[in-house]
Amino acid sequence: MKSSNFPPSKIAADLLSSWFLEHQRELPWRTDKEPYRIWLSEVILQQTQVSQGLPYFQAFVAAFPDVHALAMASEDAVLNQWQGLGYYSRARNLHKTAKFVSMQLNGVFPKSYSGLLELPGIGPYTAAAIASICYEEAVPVVDGNVQRVIARHFLVEEAVNSSVGAKMVHALSKEWIKGQTPSVFNQAMMELGALVCRPKAPLCSACPIADTCMALRIGVVSELPVKRPKKPPVDRYLHFSIPIQEGKTQLIKRGDGSIWAGLYEFPNEELDEKSFRSLKGRLSKSGKMPPPTLTHLLSHQRIHALFSLSHQPFKSPENSVRVALDELQDYPMSRLMSRFLDGFTLLDLPAA
Repeated sequence: MKSSNFPPSKIAADLLSSWFLEHQRELPWRTDKEPYRIWLSEVILQQTQVSQGLPYFQAFVAAFPDVHALAMASEDAVLNQWQGLGYYSRARNLHKTAKFVSMQLNGVFPKSYSGLLELPGIGPYTAAAIASICYEEAVPVVDGNVQRVIARHFLVEEAVNSSVGAKMVHALSKEWIKGQTPSVFNQAMMELGALVCRPKAPLCSACPIADTCMALRIGVVSELPVKRPKKPPVDRYLHFSIPIQEGKTQLIKRGDGSIWAGLYEFPNEELDEKSFRSLKGRLSKSGKMPPPTLTHLLSHQRIHALFSLSHQPFKSPENSVRVALDELQDYPMSRLMSRFLDGFTLLDLPAA
């Protein structure tokens, strides 16, 4: 350990817990310790800011008030509620887990970290959150906010997204939670990272544990945590050719193995960059308006999408449905499809 601030100070942990009890935000999943609501909130808030996730949580609870209701819902209904949040594998895993808990466990979540880990779709982070918040098991919850607090407070100079750095952060978190009320301490760590120990412009003057923060002491707060750079996204080029006949169009449901599995989209083909730009140029000359193009950034991909009308008759590929134009909103779609439909009128598109 590269820090002289080890083992973690119990006084600092006490101060942090007291700070949380006084300053915590009022959030709907904090009104009780019901495992279903805690689980739902933690899954929604992965890769999502609280301000964005809050209305989704409220809508989910309204649509599926308990784990049995979620289990009985169709996949389309679940994905429709999730639409706009991205990372749709979270919604599919949510549905899978709900079915298992409802049908195999009679709606009762396991009451231990190890038992929760055995559920399909629940990993170490979510299992730790449920076990500590609902059942007071002393297991640390380590998300991006917690990584940042630990790295700065204890001067962790290893990259937190490396195996060595991740183990170091987890070991410090595991040691620090000892002697604390787990539900309070874990939420305090996440809250401190979200509100005070922010990625940029941290509010060190408002931090309850600033006196023992090693990074603040030597003036390197802005340099931590260290992270290994991500690989640049891969560029992909898609042409969406949209058939319209008698007020209807066609949608294809994505199969397994795709980031958009279970979602609907217009018929499309993947092109190389040269063919994509050639088609875009041809459509620009032939139509009344330039062909709509959108760039959509995913975690590892940059999607370049081109849209046009097709005068070809409907084909019948697997997982295809014919949909009235005024019913498109009833089908769960990716954010890319939603952006297109929000910004353009189908009948105005140039024809390929």
